Amino acid sequence: MAFVKQRDFDLFQSFNKELVNDFIETPVIVYKISQGNVAENVYGESVGGKFYMTGLQVNAYIDREDQVTDYEAFGSDVKQSVTFRFLRSILVDVNVVLQIGDIINFNDAYFEINGIIENELVAGNTEFSNSIIVSTQMKRRSGLNIEELY
Repeated sequence: MAFVKQRDFDLFQSFNKELVNDFIETPVIVYKISQGNVAENVYGESVGGKFYMTGLQVNAYIDREDQVTDYEAFGSDVKQSVTFRFLRSILVDVNVVLQIGDIINFNDAYFEINGIIENELVAGNTEFSNSIIVSTQMKRRSGLNIEELY
């Protein structure tokens, strides 16, 4: 017996969209891996790095940890973990499916997705999936094949 009906879920989603887009209003840019531009060797491993499609701006809720600076023989390296929470219906509207390896630009830094959680359900009903939560790690800009258009 379901306590949440489709009409209730749709109302809940409209409130969430308004909250994310009009009040939280934190834009990020998502860069999807361009599968067609990845050169592979005979073992199926990528060579020459990854390439990304043009970025797409969406709003998200962001939970970031403090930056940590490692001092090694070759200088300092800044690291940071950030969790991005996306409303599933917003990603569906812009036709984006997040995958491990995609890049998110936020606050003039780039973060690579290394984990995805998609099991946040409304009332435990698998038909009413609410959000997608991704965990990321900061990446060096020099190691990415992303072209910014200004």
